[in-house]
Amino acid sequence: MCVVEELGDLWAFEKGNIYSGMYHVLGGRLSAINGIGPKELNLDNIPKRVTEFKIEEVIIAINPTLEGQVTAQYIIELLKNSNVKISRLACGIPIGGEIDYLDEGTLKIALTSRQDIK
Repeated sequence: MCVVEELGDLWAFEKGNIYSGMYHVLGGRLSAINGIGPKELNLDNIPKRVTEFKIEEVIIAINPTLEGQVTAQYIIELLKNSNVKISRLACGIPIGGEIDYLDEGTLKIALTSRQDIK
């Protein structure tokens, strides 16, 4: 099950024919500054859907902002007692991007998320 923030994120996956599984749309992300807590989002029924539909993997496809990271961590906590595999989209250098234009955070994530070639 692919967890996304908004319907537009779901359409981005669908438009590219990138993912062909179940989606879970949160309706936003946690934001203390904006008064958006877990009750304002579609978060608490994630464990129920994982159990009900026998989901094997939850893909957290949330924007890598500070609020997105907090939301992702909340989801991880919700699922900590389940046997479901939890993964997250890779972050880093965009195709066509140049290293010298990247911010330190993006470059650090790209380096720590590097993939083995051989």
